[in-house]
Amino acid sequence: MHLTKKTVKMKLTWEEIKDIANRLDEIVGDNFHDAMWNTISERDIDYDFEVSDEDILAIKEQLKRIL
Repeated sequence: MHLTKKTVKMKLTWEEIKDIANRLDEIVGDNFHDAMWNTISERDIDYDFEVSDEDILAIKEQLKRIL
């Protein structure tokens, strides 16, 4: 006997949606500086850096477009 799974489209609750969004925010926040460092470290120059607020906002806008 072969059992088939039925796919059910479930509706998330508002709380579940907020929980998932908050978790993704934590993941992005925890990895934001590492992602910047990995990209910037590909440059040939080794130096301390500070990314401008303008560039951070541009990164966040691009992330919103992707999501």
